[in-house]
Amino acid sequence: MPAIRVIVFRTLYSFFSSPARLAVRSGRSKDLEIIVLRHENTVLRR
Repeated sequence: MPAIRVIVFRTLYSFFSSPARLAVRSGRSKDLEIIVLRHENTVLRR
């Protein structure tokens, strides 16, 4: 159970903090962040 809580917390943190981080970062960094988050979502859906 604790592992599930950690995954959920990290996912929610990423979801809510991403817009703030993306607004500050450059275009290339934004693209990389989007790629990483999409991969993370894919892994979590499995």
